[in-house]
Amino acid sequence: MTSRALTMTECRAACCSVPSGTGRRRRRAWRNQTTRMKLLPEQTNETSLLRFGQEAVSLLEKRDFQSLADRFGYALACGRNPAAAIESDFQPCPAEFHASSEPPTAVSSSIVVKYFKPNDTNLFAVVECTHIAAEGCPILTELIVTSSGEDKHIFLEQISLAKV
Repeated sequence: MTSRALTMTECRAACCSVPSGTGRRRRRAWRNQTTRMKLLPEQTNETSLLRFGQEAVSLLEKRDFQSLADRFGYALACGRNPAAAIESDFQPCPAEFHASSEPPTAVSSSIVVKYFKPNDTNLFAVVECTHIAAEGCPILTELIVTSSGEDKHIFLEQISLAKV
């Protein structure tokens, strides 16, 4: 038996798809497998979430995948070591960007916090971080904030090539 890294599509299908009738149980099991940082009530404001985004970008720019995983976990680890999964998902981005036949478009660095309307999926906010990697590649790093009652948690959702 050979082992290989899961594609993002396979990982999402394995971890995030919810067959009808098992939604809450499956989501709860998924949340329990994902390392998440618990937020204090005063850390859910825009300023605090922007700082978390800056921290995630800084760790990614330093290629400190272990610290990034220790701090935020990784939703798409799917049973893999979170630091190795982050590195594995980041590595193809520069090659994919440079191999693209489309002319590169300017992507400016930004960190944006978006809050969700109240919902039954427990999604509270997303922190979208667009930044340029050392290789000139535009990267999108997303942190997700979930809620469970009064508790809020933040974790790294994904790293991908930023699209305009």
